[in-house]
Amino acid sequence: MRLKLIGAGFGRTGTMSMKHALEQLGCGPCYQLEDVIANPSRFSTWEQASQSQKPDWASIFDGYQSTVAGRRRPSGRNQPPAILRPK
Repeated sequence: MRLKLIGAGFGRTGTMSMKHALEQLGCGPCYQLEDVIANPSRFSTWEQASQSQKPDWASIFDGYQSTVAGRRRPSGRNQPPAILRPK
């Protein structure tokens, strides 16, 4: 299954609410950080993706129709994850 919708934003901007809304509107299941926390094996999948020139997005998001994500750096400065920044 391919993702139909990608919602990207900053941390603490309602990604959990957006996840629930998308699922209620029929765009679920929706991948969000809680899916990584609930399934720790996904940490290694993301680590591998961050070190790859061509991450296997189909494998990462297998079974999901949408995803929402927010990113906040520890310094408090918002910035896209390194894997999403242009080189």
